[in-house]
Amino acid sequence: MGATGVAIMVLAGTAPLTSLSSNIAISLGVGVGTSTVLVIVLIAVLLALFATAYTALSRIVVDAGAYYAYISHGLGRTIGAAGAIIATILYNVAAAAFAAMGGHFIAIGLATYAGVDLPWWCYTVLILALVATLSLRGIATLARFTSVICAAQFALFVMLIMAVLVRNPGGFSLEVLSPGGLASEGVYLSIALLLLIFTGYESAAAYGEEGKKPSRLVSRATYLVLFTLTVAYAAGTWAVTAAVDDVGAAARANPDTLLGTVFVTYLGRWSGPVLYFVVAASLVGAAISMHAVATRYMFSLGRSSLLPRSLSRTHGPKHSPRVSIGTQIALSMLILAPFVLTGTSVFAGLLPAVAGHNSLGIVLLMTAVCVSVIVAATRGRLNGSLWATRIAPSIAGLALIGCEVLIVLNFSSVTGTEEPWVNFLPLLLVAGAAYGAWRQRTLAKDADTA
Repeated sequence: MGATGVAIMVLAGTAPLTSLSSNIAISLGVGVGTSTVLVIVLIAVLLALFATAYTALSRIVVDAGAYYAYISHGLGRTIGAAGAIIATILYNVAAAAFAAMGGHFIAIGLATYAGVDLPWWCYTVLILALVATLSLRGIATLARFTSVICAAQFALFVMLIMAVLVRNPGGFSLEVLSPGGLASEGVYLSIALLLLIFTGYESAAAYGEEGKKPSRLVSRATYLVLFTLTVAYAAGTWAVTAAVDDVGAAARANPDTLLGTVFVTYLGRWSGPVLYFVVAASLVGAAISMHAVATRYMFSLGRSSLLPRSLSRTHGPKHSPRVSIGTQIALSMLILAPFVLTGTSVFAGLLPAVAGHNSLGIVLLMTAVCVSVIVAATRGRLNGSLWATRIAPSIAGLALIGCEVLIVLNFSSVTGTEEPWVNFLPLLLVAGAAYGAWRQRTLAKDADTA
């Protein structure tokens, strides 16, 4: 698989159309308003700095457990193992959440437009079965399937932008790039929410072992994904601000329906149900993408004995990690079981928890990679320019630490809830990190005494 195929898998995991209708809409309403476009661009610059350091490592480190290998290269296997378990938890939780949300949207869509009234979990079970079937057929099959979903999402992006441009060209104003909005009280919330919509863009490294020329593949795919997301998010947000006279008030009144209203207004009533089901499909694509990354982490950690070695078994001519695939599907069911048994809404209960939990974890891992690059370069274990190995990771690392602080300080705003179990959920990451470090030390001691 080449850089384009990997990029498609990664793009599917970000569910860009869903991000436009959720996090971006909230930022327009209670964050920085129309300056959301500027914040998106600034975050993209930060992530480009991180990508400089990230891809410097990708040229010499190739492993399906990307964060594990990247952090270990500079900071040692103990810290790397802690990061690996955190990453495995994050991607497994994300896979379950996207499958649940896909089922949720399909259930509402079919009930609204077809009169079929079944609980969300029925469709989620079908989604998980589809994910497992496609995954067993290999990464190429997954990429082909998700490419269709990605094409549908970006087609709607282009249609919306063109429709607004034709019908209301005067609405496009360069004021969206004015820094004045950054002085608003909602700037911290916007940064946290908009950083989250890029989460997963760095996961190309997990496919390095399955690609052509892995030393170049990860770099090309990562920059391609970042560029595509930045253009889509910035242009899509700009179009929404141009389409609505007072977009801030509209988004505050009802952020959930903002995007749908814009589509129906500018493209016609037919676009309403189409948008709805494409959003549902984007969530299915995201579930597939996160499942693929999670299984590759479990495969890699099984191979390293951080997790049971059976997870590294492969299947058939495609060499699919069948035990990891089955385990990931089982974990998704286990994560979702309490919501099924208690009747708790996955939209109101699970989604906010995952948003806060995963944003904290991913930013922490990215910061660790920046430190790893600097340490590896200092110790002579990583060659590269001063910019790529010291300056860029230093700037990115400091900025990411700032973002982590913002997420912690605005955690209840990011999650949208004060539920105690949600606020304490990040402790799962602490427990995972502790296990990873302990397991790696145990393996090292066993190797010394052997």
